[in-house]
Amino acid sequence: MITAHRSQCDGEHQPGSKGCRSDTAHIDGSWRLWTTVDGAIADLSDSSRDRRANAGAWVWGHGYDRSSADERHRLVEALQPVAEADPDPAARAQAIAALVGLRVDGSVDLALAALRSPDWGMRTIVASQIGPTGDPRVVDALVVLLNDTDGYVREGAAIGLERQGDPRAVEPLRAMLRRGERDTAAKASAKRAIAC
Repeated sequence: MITAHRSQCDGEHQPGSKGCRSDTAHIDGSWRLWTTVDGAIADLSDSSRDRRANAGAWVWGHGYDRSSADERHRLVEALQPVAEADPDPAARAQAIAALVGLRVDGSVDLALAALRSPDWGMRTIVASQIGPTGDPRVVDALVVLLNDTDGYVREGAAIGLERQGDPRAVEPLRAMLRRGERDTAAKASAKRAIAC
């Protein structure tokens, strides 16, 4: 089982100090702590697929603005092989989402390919984590996923459309609700996306 939480600091303490919870993930029965970009980079080449996937998720959550240009460059070098060729779909999907979040050239094309993957987990992760790109192809691909046979994928697509903030998504989301979406989480995500 994998669970994660983000840093919560009170403003007086630095990550890793007593007054601050650092970014952690519960992986393979143990807690893994990332307080640096270097820790995430190391885990991106780890033999554990869970560590690779969670390191990608950490980079995605860490975001563009919290990394220096040098850190982003090093992260991209570590993420690209995972995004392009990792045998685990979850690790690959998390790396793709992280690359999009780091605004890497060509990452939107990787995301679009992932949104067409036969693996429902890959489609779900990338759809729900893809941040605003300004690329209308992303909105079009997410709209298509509103009709996916898997409820998790439909939920991820609604979340992704909410993140895109494109008004073209409102009518397809409404159509999803009108046709009687059965999946409760997908329905709730569509309603939230419409309300934004």
